[in-house]
Amino acid sequence: MSAKEESLLSRDRETWDDDDDFVEKPRRQSSGMSPVLIVLLVLGGILFVGALGCGGFMFLGFRKAERIQHEEDAVEARQQFEQIDQAMRAKEGPNNPVAPIVPGGPAPGPAAKVDSKPPPQPKATKFASDDSIPQNHWRVLFRSRRPELWNTNTQRDDDFAIPLQMVPTRTKYLRLRRMDTGDAIIIPMSRERVWRVDQPGPRVRWNGEGKNEFGAYHLGIAEGPVARFTEGRGTIGVLMDGWDANPGSGFGHAHHIEDGGQRYSWMGKEIPATAFEIAVTTEELLEKEKARLHK
Repeated sequence: MSAKEESLLSRDRETWDDDDDFVEKPRRQSSGMSPVLIVLLVLGGILFVGALGCGGFMFLGFRKAERIQHEEDAVEARQQFEQIDQAMRAKEGPNNPVAPIVPGGPAPGPAAKVDSKPPPQPKATKFASDDSIPQNHWRVLFRSRRPELWNTNTQRDDDFAIPLQMVPTRTKYLRLRRMDTGDAIIIPMSRERVWRVDQPGPRVRWNGEGKNEFGAYHLGIAEGPVARFTEGRGTIGVLMDGWDANPGSGFGHAHHIEDGGQRYSWMGKEIPATAFEIAVTTEELLEKEKARLHK
């Protein structure tokens, strides 16, 4: 082989060696998310939104069902009240006035009989301390020494009472009077209050429930220091706050005395069995009456 051919062969070999040294570098992967991952994320989002939607519909459905149940309960309760009211009215009589029951409302009182004439009033009594009282200035609701006759229709002998349905709508004052001396106490009054008991707070409180407690009926005007449960043995309580006795004027029981029976009281002190008169007026007080007003 000539020198020229060896030179060419050597040059070709060097070229081939250079080609052998070339190694292809791996391609750089793309920085974006793969299509599979994107699809999975989209599907997951759809499922999540769907779950929220289903949950929302379920919640709305639950609330609607709950509201419907409440409405059905209210209708049922109203029907029961109406049935009770009808049953009570079926038993209503002149000595048993019954007022309509109002669901969810305050304790009902006797309904007014505005179209009915009240029973004849008892014979008027006049004491030296009285003003010259105009006719019909006071409407007598009760006059007796028997408190159990309160809110009944009674006109016999010395006992008089009318149902509290006859209390005038525009009642302004109530008078409690001793029928042995003529002494009287007058307090502001409204028709709705006549048959109720005042809650603790006011200095002068009225008890118109006529409830039988501790072996005696309680009816009258309470004022003065309260006899607590462990105090005031013998105090005549005309109004009871649980075990606490409120003294005053009217009918009550002897505090902490077993089987003491019906007791009578005036201005916080016990008195002999006495007839009391309870009357109301829709008019303003006369001059002498204003001096008997207790607030």
